[in-house]
Amino acid sequence: MAATSPAPNPQDKPNRKLTIAAWIVFVLLHLILTAHSELYSPMWSDQPMSSVDFDTHSAQVQRVAEALDTWGKHWAYDPQLLAGFPEGTVFDTENKGWELWCFGLWKLGIPLPIAFNLFVLFVHLIVPWTVYVSARLFRLKSWEGLLAATLCLGLWFFDGQQRWSWFGGAVSFAFVAAAFVLPIALFYAHLHSNRKWLLVPLAVVMSIGHLIHPSTFVLLVVPMASMYIKHFRRLTWKQHASIASVAIVVIGSNAWWLYTAFRFVHYVTDHQPFFVGKITDIFVDAAGLVNDVYRTGLIGNRTGFRFLACIAAIMTLVLWRKDRDDRFLPLALGIGFLLAMAYLGGYFWVFRQIQQYRSATAAAFLACIPAAAFVGELHRRRTLHQLPKLAWAPFGLCAFMGASYLAHDVMYFFPRLIPKVPPLRTGENVPMSAFGFPPHGDYRHFPPDRFILETADWVNANNDGQGRFLVESWSIGEFLLSRTKAQILGGFRERNLDHNAANLFRHSPKGDLPQEDLEKYLTQYAVQWIIVTSLIPTLESSPLLEFKHRIGPHRIYKTQIPVSLVHEGTGNVKASLNRIDVTESDPNQNVVLRYHWLETLVCEPDCKVERAHLDDNLVGFIRIPAKHPESFSIINRY
Repeated sequence: MAATSPAPNPQDKPNRKLTIAAWIVFVLLHLILTAHSELYSPMWSDQPMSSVDFDTHSAQVQRVAEALDTWGKHWAYDPQLLAGFPEGTVFDTENKGWELWCFGLWKLGIPLPIAFNLFVLFVHLIVPWTVYVSARLFRLKSWEGLLAATLCLGLWFFDGQQRWSWFGGAVSFAFVAAAFVLPIALFYAHLHSNRKWLLVPLAVVMSIGHLIHPSTFVLLVVPMASMYIKHFRRLTWKQHASIASVAIVVIGSNAWWLYTAFRFVHYVTDHQPFFVGKITDIFVDAAGLVNDVYRTGLIGNRTGFRFLACIAAIMTLVLWRKDRDDRFLPLALGIGFLLAMAYLGGYFWVFRQIQQYRSATAAAFLACIPAAAFVGELHRRRTLHQLPKLAWAPFGLCAFMGASYLAHDVMYFFPRLIPKVPPLRTGENVPMSAFGFPPHGDYRHFPPDRFILETADWVNANNDGQGRFLVESWSIGEFLLSRTKAQILGGFRERNLDHNAANLFRHSPKGDLPQEDLEKYLTQYAVQWIIVTSLIPTLESSPLLEFKHRIGPHRIYKTQIPVSLVHEGTGNVKASLNRIDVTESDPNQNVVLRYHWLETLVCEPDCKVERAHLDDNLVGFIRIPAKHPESFSIINRY
């Protein structure tokens, strides 16, 4: 039998008026921070949120919505991306919940861009409440749950890694990094109290969590397995069967996209460029420093709330271990595993593939519960009342220093409120903020800048569908994929599928190829236009390119080579989602199209599809051997 904490003193019952006031402050703080983050965002406009990963997910949502609406399938062959890409198969496995959310609201009459944006608002609003409910399920008092939810707000809005996740568009992972606490709490409450009905919301929450992001499994496996193993012998066969039924429901509700992902897994390549942590990063994080933007993102490494939650949680876990409290095991193993994965997982290939450093913030969200309980334990044990008066001086000093550290983290995300350093007496401006380093950006959601919008308008006006746009800036490439019908070579350079071989800037970031190799590439992929944002003089001085237009920092060049979407043979080509139509071909010649082959493609009528091998591209192009009709269609038949 687990030992319990000291019995509460009736005089310690919280003041009702004070409790109501605390709740009002919490709700107002939550709404104000949410409104501040989205004040200038295009939340209710006809534009989906943009920047960093948002455009990638917006394009995915559009393709999947069209596929679901037209063919009843959740993936499609997309000729618009990388010379033909299986969208919705593997690369968007962390976006399935967002896609279904958008499709459902769209079918209810809400415009797709607004549905896309509303997911962000929904996540903002629900996250702290999942932590509060979890705290209550872990037997914390209501006021302790409020403390846990408040600490969650601090992590959500003022932790650098978490802020970068939802600011940059990785909203799905940001959501599950906080909400995964709820299924752990539901499972604990079920095992602790044997309330069978809790298995129903557990199955629902776990199913939705895995739909939103597959990392949910990694976040849950250790704490939930530890609880099950601990209670294994005392459970009846009916209880084992009930728990197994939850697992079956979760697997079954996600089987449809898992099947598709495994069906195309042979295209997956190595993927470990981002969020790989090492043991030494603990010290960098503790100091709040940035040493690698590929690990922490293009944002200040603000970690005060993270360390506050984890350190306070460790103190509580020490008490619970001594008291043999049954909450110790799942929370200690859960937090410990996630921190170990964040700072030690980078030494293992398998963990590098899942961007393991991000589990540090997940550990902090789980730590919110024992961290809040630490205050409760101090209150119930009347520990502070036993301190000698002299001890209050260092206690107050530590509290002041901690509050100052957290205040710096909070102020970082309100750059407009940071005092400006006045100019020198000579009139020269001082190149630093009050923090002592150059002023930084406002990490809130804003509409895309006018130059990007004008570039999309120019592309729409000049796209004839007979050639491709090679885009150097990956963010501009993703934006054009979500805002135009142009065929784009570019976008996110780390797409971990073989199809990324079609992106010149994936294997040559500066585009500094020998002229013969550049000409071969431009011809092979039917590049008609090149859009450059960075300064790459080797490419821009090529005689194969002619400057045509400038929009802000973006320069547009037209290639000086014959452009055709037909690699061998003759014909006119028109491509759309799941379909490539060819007319006016020579029936007696093989036709090779400059589109990636896919095993689900068929040729109609009375023709067949073969793979045309390429030396520098494992996927290959589409070949239609003679004899074939003069007009035919390549169709994705699923």
